[in-house]
Amino acid sequence: MTKIIFNGHANVSIFGNSGCHILIDPFFTGNPSAKIKDISSITPDVIIVTHGHSDHIGDTIKISKQSKSTIVVTNFEIANYLERQGVKVHKLHIGGEVKFPYATIKLIPAIHGSTLPDGSNGGVAAGALVFIDGKVIFHAGDTALTREFRTLGEFYPPDVAIMPVGDTFTMGPKDAGIAAKWLGAKKVIPMHYNTWQPIEQNDAFIRENISKYAEVIFLKPGEEYIL
Repeated sequence: MTKIIFNGHANVSIFGNSGCHILIDPFFTGNPSAKIKDISSITPDVIIVTHGHSDHIGDTIKISKQSKSTIVVTNFEIANYLERQGVKVHKLHIGGEVKFPYATIKLIPAIHGSTLPDGSNGGVAAGALVFIDGKVIFHAGDTALTREFRTLGEFYPPDVAIMPVGDTFTMGPKDAGIAAKWLGAKKVIPMHYNTWQPIEQNDAFIRENISKYAEVIFLKPGEEYIL
C-alpha cells in the first residue's frame, strides 16, 4: 500500500509498501495549516527539500537530527548549508537521481526562487519525481507553468501530481490545469494554497480548471490518499 499524507501547505509524506517514509518540504513549525504540532516523533527515512524558502525547508534540520538514518535529498547549495549544520545529506542537482532500496528520487526543474533562511544562495528550485512501488508520484515544488511539464508527461507521466495552485507566488488553478494536461497526470492533489490570504483559492475554481484533464483529490491537512 502506497500512501500520501498531506501535512499542509507543500508538506507531504509518502509511505511505501516497505514501510519507508519520504517527507517532502517539512514545514510544521509556524505553519498555520499544519495539524501536527509536536514533531519530536517524526523520523523519516528521507527528507526532500525542493528549495530554500523557510516555508519549505521548514523543520528539516531538527527532524533530520532525530534519526541517525535520515538522509536529506536536495540541491547542492542547500545540501552544503545543511551539511554545515550537521545534517546527513545526499547532494543532487536538476536532472540527477538517487536510488534507495525502496524508492528512486529525481530532481526536475521548477521556476522559482530559492534563498535560504539566512539570506544565502539556495541554488535552483526543484520539483521531485518519486518512483515507488511501481508508481510515479510528482511533487512539483513551487513553480510557474513551464514546458518542462510536457517533457515529464512524455517520459515520466505521474500516477499522482501534487501541484501548487495558490497563484501569487506559484502558478494558479488555470495554469495548473494546463500542467495537468501536459503531464498526463491521472490524479492531481492541489497544494500551496489557503495557508495565508495571498494564496487563498476556491475549491470549485480549482476543480473547474483541473478536472477536465485529471481527477482532483482535495486533501485537508492530516488526510491521506491511498494509491
